[in-house]
Formats: sequence, C-alpha cells, structure tokens
Amino acid sequence: MMKYIEKMKGQNERLKEIAWIESHMVRVPLARIMSFIDLMSNTQGDVSEKEQHYIS
Repeated sequence: MMKYIEKMKGQNERLKEIAWIESHMVRVPLARIMSFIDLMSNTQGDVSEKEQHYIS
C-alpha cells in the first residue's frame, strides 16, 4: 500500500509540473496578444471599422 501511495505522490508531482509548464506556454503568448490589443486600442487617430473589428 505504501508503494502505491508513493507512486501516486510522484505522479501528482509530475502532473503539477506539466500543468505549470502548459499554463505558461499559453499565458505568455496570450499576455503579449493582450498587450498588443491594449496598445492598438489606445492608439490616437482614426481607426477603420475593419481595424476596430480586429482589436475588439
């Protein structure tokens, strides 16, 4: 029974590592996209309807 518990603990740790890596693989590009959208939204000047559609 103790071997099973230790095996499960090891698998849980590996799953936590995978979840952390995967979340960062998504979070970093998403943050960059959101920053770009924010920059575009705050840009002075006329924005065409098509451009507004892309940034909203």
